[in-house]
Amino acid sequence: AVRALEEGSSHPLGIALVKYCTEKAKGKDSAVEVLSSEEVAGKGIKGLVRHGEEEVEVLIGNESFVNAQQAHTPSGTSDTTLAAWKSAGRSVVLVALSDPSLPSASTKPAFSVAIRIAIADTPRPEASTVISALRKAGKEVWMLSGDNEVTARAVARGLGIEDGKVVAGVLPHEKAGFIKELRERTMKRKNCFTRREKEKARVVACCGDGLNDTAALAAADVGWVHFRRFYYVYPEI
Repeated sequence: AVRALEEGSSHPLGIALVKYCTEKAKGKDSAVEVLSSEEVAGKGIKGLVRHGEEEVEVLIGNESFVNAQQAHTPSGTSDTTLAAWKSAGRSVVLVALSDPSLPSASTKPAFSVAIRIAIADTPRPEASTVISALRKAGKEVWMLSGDNEVTARAVARGLGIEDGKVVAGVLPHEKAGFIKELRERTMKRKNCFTRREKEKARVVACCGDGLNDTAALAAADVGWVHFRRFYYVYPEI
């Protein structure tokens, strides 16, 4: 079901999940039919699948997305594992299935978390070197991430970005909003001819990957896209 729903996803984590599921399902016939699906930008994907005679609603996404549906966490499941994953800089993805055995307070189905997955979104090898060079040149370096704060800060520290320059848990339009805010800030610079300080608008460059960064890239003075190729999936079923 995870592979079937994520096959049309443009998100890097979705692509990583498809690759992982494909490798694990070699030689197996999944026989899962996708009846409907909807990608929620910056959060995850939800859909309805059919397996045999059974139809199941599926949620795949970050904690806030799945928790917003009040998905039930099976007894005996520890939060320690999730905390360890986040501290190690891994992105957490939850898979929840509709469960008719659970009571529901509305007409919406009740969900139960079936799989917890950690994905290591490995930075490009040159990333820390580039960031170090930018900081030495007097440039401010910020990190905008849709991931949770613990994971985002863990990744940022490994790249040499201080906690105060990390903005986590933001949706695509919120990233664009922050870029616009940075552009509106001014800074004092000395005029080389008059030696007098004057206010000058900041020039903001933004680098991102995936369609979720399109709005932020467009909002910056300079925007460019890079693609990552290294993802490691750690499932907990």
